[in-house]
Amino acid sequence: MKPYNGHRSYNAWNVSLWLLNDESLYRRAMELVKRYGRSRAASKLLDELPPKTPDGAPYNATNLRLALRVADEADSTDVLGSADAAFFDPNLPG
Repeated sequence: MKPYNGHRSYNAWNVSLWLLNDESLYRRAMELVKRYGRSRAASKLLDELPPKTPDGAPYNATNLRLALRVADEADSTDVLGSADAAFFDPNLPG
């Protein structure tokens, strides 16, 4: 796969773009992350989404999990109420 805009592929970038820029979708995703954790939230969100983004990129569990990763301590605190998630090894699955 060819990297695209700092993401692992065009599809990963496109899924992240839609998830993080659609406020209602983002809020729903964060509710699910708080309740179930990132991997399970991705699966549940996948059940609620159409098969593709408005631009035609397919939603899949891997791209959703990547988009739901927290970037830093502020993201982690905002989502989970704790900075702990900012210190997870990004190479760990799930």
